[in-house]
Amino acid sequence: MSDRLRRLGGPLRAAALSITIVAALPSVLYTQAAAPSALKATFTLNFVKFTSWPAMPPGAAILVCVSSEDSMSEAIAQAFNGQLIDGHPVRTTRIRADADIRDCQLLFISERESRQFAATLNEASRLPILTVSDSDRSTSRGAIVGFFTENDRLRFAINIDALDRSRLKISSRLLTLAKPVHNTDPP
Repeated sequence: MSDRLRRLGGPLRAAALSITIVAALPSVLYTQAAAPSALKATFTLNFVKFTSWPAMPPGAAILVCVSSEDSMSEAIAQAFNGQLIDGHPVRTTRIRADADIRDCQLLFISERESRQFAATLNEASRLPILTVSDSDRSTSRGAIVGFFTENDRLRFAINIDALDRSRLKISSRLLTLAKPVHNTDPP
């Protein structure tokens, strides 16, 4: 293989992952009327598909914990309903700010709930929990993944330092699509 093709490998892999993520989106999401919560839920599903948790027993359920009781929690429940990811069934549950999160593999903190969940996010930063939020600048506050809008398009950032602290492994293909954020201070 030529050097030029090797150099293109990274961008080609990123393009292939982009195609995979877009292909996974239901056709309803392509319309202008698509709910932002449905799009975020679909992206969140793909984050789980590209994440590995340390010491997760074979066949153990992936528990997705959601902080909100709004359209976001409904969209996440629909996106994850009946999913089997790498042999792991997926369960979703709504939680309150004082809930025990140690059994969660993913914690979604809604923008509407972000103030009440500051302590929960801090606790999650010491555990192998993929924290995702749609709150502005959530990655600078310690969330691993945060949604933001840029040029009228939904994008996501990944806090590399929070990811390292969590001991989770996220596919490099997914990392190439994210805006990297660094925050060396614990939340």
